[in-house]
Formats: sequence, structure tokens, C-alpha cells
Amino acid sequence: MLAPYIKQSWVALGVDLNAVNAGTVIAFPYCLLPALRSPGSPIPIDVEAGSWLATSVTISTTLGVLLSSWLMVVLGRRAAHVLLPTPSLAGWMLLARASSYSALMLGRALCGVSLGSVLILGSTVLGEYTSPRLRATFLASKSAAYFFGTILIHTASQYLDWRSVALVSLVPNALTVLNACTWPESPSWLVTRRRFKDAETSFFWLRGRSDESVRDRNEEFDEFIRSQKLRMQSEPPSATVTESVLIFFKNFTRGDFLKPIALALVGMVLVEASGRHTFSAFAKDIIGQISGEFTVQSFYFTILIDIINIVCNCATCVLTKIFKRRTLLFFSGISCLVILSTISLYLLLVAREVISKDRAWIPLSLLGLYFCLTNIGCCPIPIVLFGELFPLGHRGSALAVATLVHNIPIMLYMKTTPVMLEYWRVHGTLLASAAVTAITLFYMYFTLPETYNKTLQEVEDYFVKRPTLEKDNECDTTSHMLPTVESARGNCIK
Repeated sequence: MLAPYIKQSWVALGVDLNAVNAGTVIAFPYCLLPALRSPGSPIPIDVEAGSWLATSVTISTTLGVLLSSWLMVVLGRRAAHVLLPTPSLAGWMLLARASSYSALMLGRALCGVSLGSVLILGSTVLGEYTSPRLRATFLASKSAAYFFGTILIHTASQYLDWRSVALVSLVPNALTVLNACTWPESPSWLVTRRRFKDAETSFFWLRGRSDESVRDRNEEFDEFIRSQKLRMQSEPPSATVTESVLIFFKNFTRGDFLKPIALALVGMVLVEASGRHTFSAFAKDIIGQISGEFTVQSFYFTILIDIINIVCNCATCVLTKIFKRRTLLFFSGISCLVILSTISLYLLLVAREVISKDRAWIPLSLLGLYFCLTNIGCCPIPIVLFGELFPLGHRGSALAVATLVHNIPIMLYMKTTPVMLEYWRVHGTLLASAAVTAITLFYMYFTLPETYNKTLQEVEDYFVKRPTLEKDNECDTTSHMLPTVESARGNCIK
């Protein structure tokens, strides 16, 4: 009999493998673009075409987000996690055999569809399949797994051509699908389908059968029933499709809907300004400009940065239990702002031949320190807040909108970074990132609530006060008979 944490780790492994695939998708331009720009390339491209190749995944990610939101509700979490990585399988195979620019674009777009499943589906699975005591660790592993994908691309491209790298990238993608086929369905999803016996079986498969797991089962299912009552009280008893659409758009007049989305957008702009995705994709261009050319030593530096990213993301899991969110964010942000400005000034003086270009180790060392600091605050904290800010009453719709909005800064940075590196060089690109970092930190200083050791309801109350559930004391929330949604409405909604 396998221990519960082994079974939960097995499910988390499937999510992490999908995150590894996300890292390979984002980092693939690292080997693809230099090869296509080199003399004698079978598919020659210019800077503009290269920027669209890098950006195409973020455009199709929107479709992946929408499919993910729909499939995991209609078919379930397991089925969605089996189906959504499959476009990426087709995309990698197409990239490996591509003979034209349009085929490359289509292959990248197919990979982008699967990329959208990582944003919503992965977090949902970890939240519903794992126990509260292990959840933070598994969420941190998902962020670290992304950088295992980038290090896979960076390492493989040192020894293989880009077509072979595309075939190597098939492996974590295929393992994701095979792993998800072995899961049970999510207990929470089964409850929404009123399959209570199946939900109980799935829950005890994941948690084991003990006094503690029975207590957790009762508490978690009761909280789920209570949230359903709150949702039903805020919606018309028999809302039509038109009424549901009107309710959705009415949310855009509510402060507790718009303010968290605005914070999520600004937070993701900060993440992109910190180079989470762009360095993985364009590390060869960035390091090549700083050192004069991309050498074997530059390759080792790239791998070192990947390792720093992994270690620091794992360390954040511990740091968030010790320090407040705002403390970590602003310590990291201000430190990174100083380092970015210093690197930019140094490289500008090198470009103007005021100082020698022979000491490339100075800006490269500062860049390493920068990624160490940004991965303990600027990158992980906005992602953590992404799951804490949205009110329960419209968490699903707000999360869907925020996830779609989240793609905007990724798309803009992936599209503009190669152009900025070409015309502004590294010092201008880093200076632009420093300016964006300063603006986002300024906004978040005055608007971001502290969520450390606060319940989601306390965070929600920061934005807009809400009345509690009517006649809550009359509702039977202590019963463990798992009533249906209809009986809950009949008993508690007057």
C-alpha cells in the first residue's frame, strides 16, 4: 500500500512535467533563432520574423486558457490534463520536420495551446489533489520545474541541432499525458457532479484512510458545500444563459473584481520585467552582447543562471513562511532595481568606450546576483498572490480574466525583446526593464494588501466588505452527508 504523500507526489509529478514542457516551449527560441539567422540557414529569417516566432506561443496560449477552463469543468481535471498537452506533441513533431516559416509558426502555436493548460489547470490540480500540509511544497516545485525545462533546452542545444532539440522536448510532454492517465478524478469535481461515493473513494485514495484524513475529508467537503451556498445566494435561482452573461459583465463594475485583476496584471508585468521568460529565450543574445561573443564559458554561465533560478524558487517556499509577502517583494524589487541600473550604466560606459570591455565578468556577476534576488521576490510573489487575491463569489471568472490578461505582458516582452536587443542593445533593454520595475513597485506599494497569515476571506475584505451568508446558523454545515446542490438551495436559500 503506497503512502498518501507518494500518491500525491505522483500527481504533482504530472503537473511538474507539464511545467517542464512549458519551460522548453518558452526557451526553444534560444537554439532556434540563432540557427535560423546564421548563414546558410534552410529557413532564413530577419529580426521581425524571429520576434513573431518567439511571440506566437503567447498568442495561442489564450486559446489554451479558454480550453483549459472549459474542459476541466465539463470533462474533469484528469481528462483535461490528458487532452491539453497533446497539441504540444503535434507542435514539437511539426517543428522537428518543418521546412518553411509557416510550418515553424504553426508548430510554435500548437505548443502555445498546451502552454495555456499550465496556468490554470496545474494550480487547480495541485489545489484539489494535495493536502494543505504538502500544497505549498508542490506549488513551489511547479515553479522550479519550469526552469528544468529551460535548462534542458540550453543543455541540449549545446550538443544537438534545433530539430533534434525539438524531438528531445517531446519526452516530458509525452510523460505528462501518460502520468495523468493513472490519476483518479478530482474529489472536488466529483462533488460538483453529485458523485459523492466516487468523490469519497478518490479522496481516500489520495489521502489514505486514517483519523486525520477522515477529519480533513469532513472539513474540506463541508467548506466546499458552504461555498456552493454562498455562490447560489449571490446568483438568481434559475439564471438563464443571458442572465449569466449579464452577471459576468456586471462584475466589471465591482471593485472587488477589478482591483485584484489590476494587481494581478501589474504583478505579471513585474514578473516579465524581471526576465522570467525572456532570458530563457534570448540568453544567447544577451550574454553574447555582454561578453562579445557566445563562448563555452557563456554557456556555463547560462546553465548557472538556470540552477540559480531553480534553487531560489525552492528557497522561496521556506521564505514565504518566515517573511511577509510585501517584505520579500519590495526588498527583492528595490535591490533588483539598483542592480539593473548599475549593469545598464556599466554597459553604456563600455559601449561609449569610457571603460574597457575586457572585464565582462563584472556585469555577468551582477546579472547572476540579479537573478538570485529576483527569484526570491519579484518573480514568485506575484505568482503566489495570483491565487490569493480573488474573492470567492466570482473567483472562477476573475481568475479566467486575470489569466487571459496575464498573457499580455508575456506577449509584449517576447515580441519586443529581440527588437530592443537589436536596436537598444543590452544596456538599453535593461534600462527599460528597470523603468518598468520602478513603476510597478510604486503602484503595488500603495495598493497591495499583506496576505501573510491571512485567510482568503480577510484578503477579500480588504477590497470590498460583503454580507455573510444569510441565516448561516440555520444551514447544516456540520453534516457530513454531502447534500446535493439542490438540497442545499432548498434548505438554505430563502
